[in-house]
Amino acid sequence: HVIWANRAAGQSVGKNPEDLFGAKCHEIWHGRSDPCQGCPVVQAMETGRVCTGEVASPDGRFWMITASPVKDEKGNVTGAVEATLDITERRRYEEQL
Repeated sequence: HVIWANRAAGQSVGKNPEDLFGAKCHEIWHGRSDPCQGCPVVQAMETGRVCTGEVASPDGRFWMITASPVKDEKGNVTGAVEATLDITERRRYEEQL
């Protein structure tokens, strides 16, 4: 569940960041009821390690996602921080080559 989002996250889906709170990222950005296959956030929460991957959104954009686990004082994973980068243009250039 999203507990904080910046302005860019909101703009990427045409909403205010506050409107994203409480929703799941796969619902907001991908219109899915389940996490994306190979989701770096799920992987980071399961492994306790930083995970990175690429995900395509329904609007045709490609995203580089880096997820860092958040741990409590005992080292238990309690969540994750997700950072995304729109790599659509880079992917299109790669396809042209």
